[in-house]
Amino acid sequence: MIPKIVLGLFIISTLIQIAYWIIMFVKLSHRTPFPEKKCKHPVTTIICARNEAENLNKNLHRILNQNYHLHRLLLVNDNSTDTTPEVLLNIQKNHKTFTLVNAEKTPEGMPGKKAALTQGIENADTDVLLMTDADCYPASADWAEIMQSQMDEKTEIILGFSPYNKQKGWLNKLIRFDTVMIAMQYFTMALAGMPYMGVGRNMAYRKSLFAKTGGFEKHKSIASGDDDLFIQQAATATNTKICLDQDSFMISEPKHSWKEFFTQKARHITTGKSYKSHHQIILAMFLITLFVHLISGFGLLSQLMFIRIITAGMILRMTIAWGVFTKIAGLLKSEDLTRWFPLLETSYLLFNIILTPTLLTFKPTKWK
Repeated sequence: MIPKIVLGLFIISTLIQIAYWIIMFVKLSHRTPFPEKKCKHPVTTIICARNEAENLNKNLHRILNQNYHLHRLLLVNDNSTDTTPEVLLNIQKNHKTFTLVNAEKTPEGMPGKKAALTQGIENADTDVLLMTDADCYPASADWAEIMQSQMDEKTEIILGFSPYNKQKGWLNKLIRFDTVMIAMQYFTMALAGMPYMGVGRNMAYRKSLFAKTGGFEKHKSIASGDDDLFIQQAATATNTKICLDQDSFMISEPKHSWKEFFTQKARHITTGKSYKSHHQIILAMFLITLFVHLISGFGLLSQLMFIRIITAGMILRMTIAWGVFTKIAGLLKSEDLTRWFPLLETSYLLFNIILTPTLLTFKPTKWK
């Protein structure tokens, strides 16, 4: 009786997994990566920086030297104690399109960078705003133009992609795989009319939308979530677009230790507790069914039961998933990950299982 129940769980989880890859993710794999540049809006890039002197010296010139002539940069110095103020003042002398704002002391009850970001948004004099971080740099000098060009009369949010630098080691592969998987999910959900998050390293939205939805007021007590929780409250099926043009990517430096990556992921997972219920269910079911598929499948194979059914089911799911992931990884300039897909998928699942207890214990209180 028990083996048949396990077999039933395997079949159900396998079918659900196949449905995710075919119904949801395959749509993204056929998306054109080069949208037409339709509009030209004045646009302001906003960066909040706290103790980022090294990153600003390394990356800021790539943002300041964008080809788009209607682009300007506004940087909020969020109470830095290193040489960040001196670096920014020096840059300001040489760039007329650069505005420096010194953030006020973080108000009580609003941890993280939301207070500084709110101040930056209030000081911006364009409606279209681009968001990124000090440790990021654009893949091309056309980043700003490509991202803003997707804004039309109905569009208020553009979700971009922010990959991590390719480096040696399994940790780097897992970080970049995790980034592709997350992007795959929020891009496909947006295409399905259910946008639920974006990454603050590369997204655009209208200042008027920020004001209309009350900014970060609804989740101001949560240290993280200036990106995904804002999208949760502001995005709709009709006001959100995605941008897959590789010249619009915003590249970032990955974590270099397992501890740093664990903390970063724990912050993201705990923020996810504030997502809408149907978003949480869709995201959780993907991981749960993958876990059940693998555990039940290998469990029955170890007992030499239902070998043909299990083998056929596992091969079919892996073939579909691997094929779709390969196509999406190509769109997201992460082709090197495809050869490692089975091992990376297993590592990704195990890492998320290990992180699960943090939902009860981890409480982020600051952003830097």
